[in-house]
Amino acid sequence: VALAHLKKFVESKQHAELSKEDAAMMPILKSIKTEELRFGEAPKYFFAYMQCNSTGVGKSSFQGTETQRTVARDYVTDEFLFIDGHVGAGAKGLSLFYLKQNQTIHYYKKSDIVRLAKEEGFRLHMQYFSDLNFSLSDHRLNRHTVNVTKGPFTYPIRPILAVISDEGEEMTIGYVYEKEGKEYIIIEPQMPDRPKKMSKKGCAIWAVVGVLCPPVGLISLFVLAVWAVAKKKKERMIG
Repeated sequence: VALAHLKKFVESKQHAELSKEDAAMMPILKSIKTEELRFGEAPKYFFAYMQCNSTGVGKSSFQGTETQRTVARDYVTDEFLFIDGHVGAGAKGLSLFYLKQNQTIHYYKKSDIVRLAKEEGFRLHMQYFSDLNFSLSDHRLNRHTVNVTKGPFTYPIRPILAVISDEGEEMTIGYVYEKEGKEYIIIEPQMPDRPKKMSKKGCAIWAVVGVLCPPVGLISLFVLAVWAVAKKKKERMIG
């Protein structure tokens, strides 16, 4: 059944104007066979916040004298919605079963928990040292505890996956879900994410900056991290 829906999708795109990415994907979709398809697991959801402790090191220079201060602090993050499992199916499940019309929500992957805990600590320590005219030179997350406030829960939706390489690489071609006693199939092909590599020259520049001026390197990395998070949040607005 899923393959029949996929063939109809491919046929509908034959005379359409496609982006470069979609055009490159069409030959792959045409070559998929029944035995290469499978249904993944339904993702799980949970709401949680983290209780954390982190350490920040601040430095300040005045008339040739450098002062260093180390502070450890406890803090509690905001509550977040996490998806444990296939993120695409999780997002689609939220739009189909959880959200009202025109409603949106931010969500994160379960693997984002440590990153969110670190980012909150980094922000708090940076603000603290900035108020004292210090610059944050180092930060580490010492420990964190996840407190689930709701869940885990799930919805009757699963990803449809297809093997597209001899090495077993898979891509998502859509989703199957049940609603009001009926089964539905949505075809939304998506090529697997392939991380972009930073050039050797770019890596060398950042390495030199980090060695010569740790605060600048740390702040620059933080700015890039904030930009990346903002971009992901924008992509993860659904509804």
